[in-house]
Amino acid sequence: MVSNETSITRPNDSANGQSLASLQLTFSLNQLNDYKKWRVESLDRKSSNWMNKAAEIVWNCTHGIISKITMDSVRDVALTKYTCVYSKRKVLYFTKGYLKYLTKTSFDTRFRAFELFLEMPKALKTRKLVTNRIVTKEDIQNLLEAIEQAYAKGRIDYYHYQDYKAIVLFGAFTGQRPLATIARMKIGQLKVGVDQEKPVLTSCLNKIRFACSTIPPCFHKLLKLCCLYSMAAAMMSSLLPNCLFKSGSSSPTFDC
Repeated sequence: MVSNETSITRPNDSANGQSLASLQLTFSLNQLNDYKKWRVESLDRKSSNWMNKAAEIVWNCTHGIISKITMDSVRDVALTKYTCVYSKRKVLYFTKGYLKYLTKTSFDTRFRAFELFLEMPKALKTRKLVTNRIVTKEDIQNLLEAIEQAYAKGRIDYYHYQDYKAIVLFGAFTGQRPLATIARMKIGQLKVGVDQEKPVLTSCLNKIRFACSTIPPCFHKLLKLCCLYSMAAAMMSSLLPNCLFKSGSSSPTFDC
C-alpha cells in the first residue's frame, strides 16, 4: 500500500560532511617562528616590530589551533586593540599570509579557507568633493582684483603679483584643479608646452592631457610674458598665500 503522507526532510549540515565551523587544523610554534623569520628578513626595525607583534597575537589567540573560533579571536583582537586602520590591516594581513604559508608547506589547502574570517569590516567611503560650489566668472574677477589691491598696497611684491595672476588665469582658462594638477606641473612640462606650435601640456602624474590650443591666444602670450620659471616655482611651492573665501562672502581676503 502507498501512504498518502509526505515526508519532509529538513536541510542540515550533516549532508555536507565536515563544515568549516567545526574544522580544526594545527601548527607548531616553530612553524610560526620560521614564517616570522622569513618575513622580517631584510626589513627595517619598525617593520620587524610589527611582524613580532602580529606573530604574538596569532599565537596567543590560537595556541597552535586554526579554527573559526581562533580566527575570530585574532580578528577581534586586531580590531579592538588598535584604532588605526593600517595597524589592523597589518595584523590581519600577517595572519592571512601565514595561512598561505601553511597551505604551501603542509600541502593542505584547507588552511586557506580560514581567510574568510579575517576580512576587514566594510566601511563607507566618504566622497571627496573638489569644491562645495561652482567657481564663477565673478569669483575669478574678485580674486584678480584682490591680487591687484594687495600689490597696490605693497603687501606682495611684483614677483609674487606676477605669479599669482598667471596661476589664477591658467586655472581659469584650462579648468584644471589647483592641487591635483596645477600644483604638480613641472617647469619642463610648461617650457615644452609653450614652445610648441600648438601648445599642449601633458600631466604624467594623473594621466590628464589637455590642449592649450583651445585657450584664447591672449593667454598664450600671457604665459610667455609672465615669467615662466617663477610661475612654475610658485606652483610647486605655494599656490596662493592664504587666499581664502570667507563664508558668506564672495570676495577673497589676503594674509601675506
